[in-house]
Amino acid sequence: HEHLLQRAMYAHLMYLQVAETFGLFEPTELVKRLSMVVGVAPKLPEAHWALARNAAKVDVRKAIALAMRSAKVARIVYDHPVHGPVDTTLEWQSYLLAAECSRVIKDKRMQTYFAKMALGAGASREVVGDLAGLSLA
Repeated sequence: HEHLLQRAMYAHLMYLQVAETFGLFEPTELVKRLSMVVGVAPKLPEAHWALARNAAKVDVRKAIALAMRSAKVARIVYDHPVHGPVDTTLEWQSYLLAAECSRVIKDKRMQTYFAKMALGAGASREVVGDLAGLSLA
């Protein structure tokens, strides 16, 4: 039953991503709906990523915690694969989102930390840019 529930939540997630693309829901509504998906299917890294990404449009402080959770779930799923494909960039994208949110709240220490975590998780220096406080030369 767990596998079927996971697939149903994945289908619901795809619906929400299409709805996001077409602007059918406000970010606050998407956060509510994505929270439900994450609650029912906690091993679905794409749902955690979508939740963190949309939360960043509502409350960057909460988005940081959600991005960290997204990175953690992505790492767990990479190390212990579940049924179906997994986007291997979700871990570093989550760290990068946390770094961006830290930049918005002007916390340079957290910004640098999360940017370096993104680099360690596979992001390129070009993608991270100056968030890590490192020279690209």
